[in-house]
Amino acid sequence: MQRPAPLLLALTLACTTAGGDAVSETPRRPDPVAAPAPDPTSVVAPDPTSTSTPAKSAPAEIACASDDECTSSCSQGAVNRGWYEATFPGGEACEDGCTSKGSESPRCEEGICVAYRLGARDPECTDRPDRARAPQRPGPAHRCERDQECRVSCNFGAIRGDWYGYLGLEARECKDGCASKGITARCAEGRCAAFRGDSPLAECTEVSVHRGIAGD
Repeated sequence: MQRPAPLLLALTLACTTAGGDAVSETPRRPDPVAAPAPDPTSVVAPDPTSTSTPAKSAPAEIACASDDECTSSCSQGAVNRGWYEATFPGGEACEDGCTSKGSESPRCEEGICVAYRLGARDPECTDRPDRARAPQRPGPAHRCERDQECRVSCNFGAIRGDWYGYLGLEARECKDGCASKGITARCAEGRCAAFRGDSPLAECTEVSVHRGIAGD
């Protein structure tokens, strides 16, 4: 009964060989999948004019880049200095308002002129919805009813005499200019106008009373 041993050995070798073949086989790596090509119609070219922080442009009346570009107006609040001077060349007929006691110099914040009062923001005088939409002419410094109310100034042209004194314009005067020989001031169409002889002198009429102020 010793004869089955060779058969058992043969079966053992066969199983070992088959198992060894299965273990030694290396799994096949899958072929790489190519990334799909981008759809050229889906690519949006960058806008060369855009900035990293796009913002809505502020209205010219209140736009600014620095504190010096802002000024306080009695009726308009904190506004762009250039806009104010062009809109109110003859000043404004207003008392107190946004320039009353406690008001401070406006500041340029986030691109707009912001009013301050007693150390805090003044929302009532910032970005007012009732701002002037057109030049206010003639302003009180140029408005008149009679020739006698007008005078000529070297730096400020034809202007009301009382407003010339009230605004202290003498301290910002020059020589000759609109007060050169032959130039006179008359009340014409409700405003003080400059004339050379009988000819109107536009460059000396409704000259901004803000000329010569620091920052102008």
